[in-house]
Amino acid sequence: MASPLFVILKINLRKFQNRGFLIREGSGRTKVQSIWHYVQEFDVILFSSTLTISSSRSHSPTPPPNGWRSGYIIAMIIFGFFVLVLHESFVARAFS
Repeated sequence: MASPLFVILKINLRKFQNRGFLIREGSGRTKVQSIWHYVQEFDVILFSSTLTISSSRSHSPTPPPNGWRSGYIIAMIIFGFFVLVLHESFVARAFS
């Protein structure tokens, strides 16, 4: 369903580039700096994937045997929390 919209947007993007309205400027970072930048911005993906994984197991067609008290549900929540805390403590940038 999204294919026609994608094609229209790509065609118009190419038109804008050919006419000079859209000029892409480089970020000024090397490959290593770009990789480190996206590692630092990883927290949004990490947070959303943690929420998705923890809610998908509890709402699946075959629910956990003990609900939220199941061992692997508790382990996923604790592991996700610790990964998020470690990432935010040592890797993520602080906004000033």
